[in-house]
Amino acid sequence: MKHVRLKDNVVVEIIPDAATIPSIEHWYGAGFAAQCVEGPDEVQQGWVYSYGIFSELITPTEDLQVKYEARTVELIRAQYSADDEYKILREYLAYADTNTESVTAFNTYNSFVEDCKLQAHSEVYGGAS
Repeated sequence: MKHVRLKDNVVVEIIPDAATIPSIEHWYGAGFAAQCVEGPDEVQQGWVYSYGIFSELITPTEDLQVKYEARTVELIRAQYSADDEYKILREYLAYADTNTESVTAFNTYNSFVEDCKLQAHSEVYGGAS
């Protein structure tokens, strides 16, 4: 069994085993201890506690989409600034017919973006397609 601290019936902290000896109240005080309950070993932060039962919090699809989009941008920004992106797109649109360097730069950028999207999707949605 684990000891966890709840806020609004959501697990916000897993209490280390050492902090339960002699008691949570001894180490953290009565107010903190009153927020704590015992849970099964598999309980994690973010789980919901309702009527004495712990369950995983199911994130609404819209929240996952927002996280996916933000993570994708974060991964892209590790390699390309917004200014870099604009330059690549602008040169591709303006010179694609006459400049193979702009096509190559765009294809490299676009391939990287697709890889970022795949990685973000895997991280946010757990690898499900």
